[in-house]
Amino acid sequence: MVQKVAVAQKKLEIVKEINEVSLPVELQNHPLLQGVSPNTLTAIATKFDISRVPRGASIYQVEAPAGLVHLVISGTVRTIHRNAQGETLESDWRQGFSVLGAGELISGSDVMLETAVAAEPVVAYSLPMALVRELITRDVQLLLNLSKALAERHTKGIANERQTLEPAFVRVANYLTTLTNREGKMVAPDLYLVRTTQDDIAAASGLNPRTVSRAMKVLQKKGRLYIRRGEYLLREPVTLSAAFDADEMGE
Repeated sequence: MVQKVAVAQKKLEIVKEINEVSLPVELQNHPLLQGVSPNTLTAIATKFDISRVPRGASIYQVEAPAGLVHLVISGTVRTIHRNAQGETLESDWRQGFSVLGAGELISGSDVMLETAVAAEPVVAYSLPMALVRELITRDVQLLLNLSKALAERHTKGIANERQTLEPAFVRVANYLTTLTNREGKMVAPDLYLVRTTQDDIAAASGLNPRTVSRAMKVLQKKGRLYIRRGEYLLREPVTLSAAFDADEMGE
């Protein structure tokens, strides 16, 4: 009987210890940590750092040492990489909850394979990559959550590859439409204001700036685009890709 009481007391002490280890609620709500074991939560409770990254600042640069996994809580992250020809290309945009560094973690890369920039102010919790690598060997749910994050990004990557098969001018138009949907401000009926640059558009669409400039001139000529001091005014952005005639599209 005494032994049973001792065991029960030990269990209560373990539960109390886990409960006393507090994680910020926003971190507990991150998809990567859903359903993981209490031991996993306890292990990371004293190992995380929080970062508040202002718009335009880098979270990390390509080829920086791969030592952290970043759990993004809020904001928008733009990831950028270079292809074999040395051209800067946009990998994707991630809004809200996301995981940065998962690919490097699973692949065992010693360096980051892309640059991550805060397109909007970002709040992120950083965990040592070595710790996460150790935890996924003991917590199946954590491994499944990480695999899901990678699978979702892979699916998005396929969609991005399909986009590269579209005519060049259509890619420019589709990016401007996406940008308008994400952060455009309506200033008049069917007229939207967005802030971007030709270099950003070139990186996002995988095109050289010269091609982007040609597409812009066509849109301006047709009254679908007005440029003023770094601001872009787009008329009827939803149907922007239809503004190009067949003989206008291409490199």
